Amino acid sequence: MEGVCSFCGDETVVAWFVGPDFATAVDSLEGVNGVETWPACATCMSLVEQGDRDELLWRGIGRLRWRADLGTESPPMEPLVRQMHQRFWAARPS
Repeated sequence: MEGVCSFCGDETVVAWFVGPDFATAVDSLEGVNGVETWPACATCMSLVEQGDRDELLWRGIGRLRWRADLGTESPPMEPLVRQMHQRFWAARPS
């Protein structure tokens, strides 16, 4: 599979949530016919399906800390990750 998980950065993508409402997930790029997609690893896909926004938030924070190599001394990343995820959740049906 190609891509990187939009939530945690894992390189083992198993599904793509297709916009504009991200209600549908497909298991291959061939099934993508939307303008925007959010790739997801197996763990994050399960968390999305469970609606576990908090765990997805912490996985996203961990991704940014790792990429920035800032460890626990990083600036507050919760607002940034929350803002990034907000677009996904706002479009997704309740």
